[in-house]
Order: sequence, then C-alpha cells, then structure tokens
Amino acid sequence: MSISTKQKSSDNSLKALAERRVRAEIDSMLQINGNTPTAHDWVPRVVMMAYERRCANNPTNGELAECFSVAQAIASRS
Repeated sequence: MSISTKQKSSDNSLKALAERRVRAEIDSMLQINGNTPTAHDWVPRVVMMAYERRCANNPTNGELAECFSVAQAIASRS
C-alpha cells in the first residue's frame, strides 16, 4: 500500500467515524426532544454549533474538525 493510499484510507475512515459520531449525537438529541419535525430543523444546527465550540477550544484536534465539517454539511441540508 502506498503512502497516498494509506492517507486516503485514513481520511475515509476518519470521515466515516466523524459521520457516525455526528449522526449519533443528532439522533440522541432528536430522541430527547421528541423527534418532532421542528426538532429535525434545529437539532442539526445545535450539534454543528456544539462542534464549532469544541473546535475553537481544541484547534489542533483533526477529528473534531472533521466532525464539525460533517455537522456543517448536515445542518446546511436541514
């Protein structure tokens, strides 16, 4: 396996991990808040803001940055 292939594999696994973490956090908040259509509108944005704050407090954490990126993409679609 070449270095670039390892890097791509690592990037894909980090993205998949971030996707799972963000989805799990969104699902958990939806369950707590009654899983209503209104909650589906605001919960992804709240999760995105939480990751934004976490990234600001830990600017060198690549995993948090990836989670923020995923949360931002999900929030923009909601």
